[in-house]
Amino acid sequence: MVNQELSKNIFFNSIIEKKFKTNAIIMKCIMPLDRNIVSTNAMISYLLRMCSKKYRPITNLNKRLNELYGANLFVDVDKVGAYQILKFVIIFIDDFYTINNEEIVEDCCNLLLSIFSDPYFENGIFCEKDIQIAKSSLINKINSRINNKINYSIDKCMEYMFESTPIAINEYGYKEDVENISSKIITEGYKKMLDSSLINITYVGSSGEQRVFEVFKNYFSNMQRNNNINISFKVPSIKEEVLYKNEYLKVSQANLIIGLKIKEISINAENARCIMIMNGILGASPYSKLFINVREQMNLCYRCFSQYDKFNHIILIGMGIQQENRDKAFDESLKQLREVQEGNFGVEDIDNIKYMYKNFLLGIKDSNIELGEWYFNQGLLESDISIDESISLMEQISKDEIVNVANCLVLDTIYFMGGDENIDM
Repeated sequence: MVNQELSKNIFFNSIIEKKFKTNAIIMKCIMPLDRNIVSTNAMISYLLRMCSKKYRPITNLNKRLNELYGANLFVDVDKVGAYQILKFVIIFIDDFYTINNEEIVEDCCNLLLSIFSDPYFENGIFCEKDIQIAKSSLINKINSRINNKINYSIDKCMEYMFESTPIAINEYGYKEDVENISSKIITEGYKKMLDSSLINITYVGSSGEQRVFEVFKNYFSNMQRNNNINISFKVPSIKEEVLYKNEYLKVSQANLIIGLKIKEISINAENARCIMIMNGILGASPYSKLFINVREQMNLCYRCFSQYDKFNHIILIGMGIQQENRDKAFDESLKQLREVQEGNFGVEDIDNIKYMYKNFLLGIKDSNIELGEWYFNQGLLESDISIDESISLMEQISKDEIVNVANCLVLDTIYFMGGDENIDM
């Protein structure tokens, strides 16, 4: 993988895999999460997708994508740690597979740049009609997170775990803020994003990397920007007392989320591999303690999982349960955690998890988007090793190392969402 700085805090990376028939360009604008502007930033990505000056109305954009052999353009919002990410992606067929080897790589680069950097303005600002459509799209996305009660419960647990810090902020923003965004506010937010975000461009494909590099270099190399973002991740502080939060809604299934923070060990790729294996043994696989005992043998939950967030240095245990099973499910989950901490698992358990993750990592190599995301995340952890190297290192992880990281887990927050038939939603 090549990593080159095009301008101040604008980086270009390329990953070449000859087996791909399609290429992908993933452009990410990274900014610190800020409650005052997070909704505006999230709306920018939705707005830019639909209001290009060159491809207006949006039917002209779709027509152009079809002309480029059905290229796919999409936007999204994400977050890592205390940072919000606006993502712009185009996927297109490699020149080798076009009719008469027609060259479309540069056309696709320019299309993405046109969407990103040349929106349609009226009197120097975004037009109100476009803004209303973008608001509706973003509010629908926010509502979809709220309506999915397991995602909602995870978001709420995270809010309480990292209360009063940027990590607690939802990357898609908040409905009440979205509704109040004006043309002037979002235009100023867009210009600030261009000026001050850290921009990462990743090209993943089978060929053409030099042409892609030249297009983006020519565009960004002379851009004057005011940017001083330095991305870093901190081991979270531990609460003096465990926080218990209950919420009652009109739901038929209760959700229990147990938030665990990881103390004493630093955030890096080496520790992440070991924690990933430990988390697989705990609850992130069909072979896990939680799945086999809490779900299958004791029937205390409909579903259970544990998920590891390597940038926030936490593990969340989640369960969908009958409300009356809350205490039993909680106690049994902590019992299974202690089993892992005490090393009550065998070599076969470790091998099963390693084999599962090996297949998962190998599967990433079959998708240019997933491959680009994997290397981007590795870069955030200041690691430049390949997937094959990561697998080799993972296979060397010992039981003692797994037990050691398990004993760094500290109970932080317990969030429970139960049902209350007296609430009219």
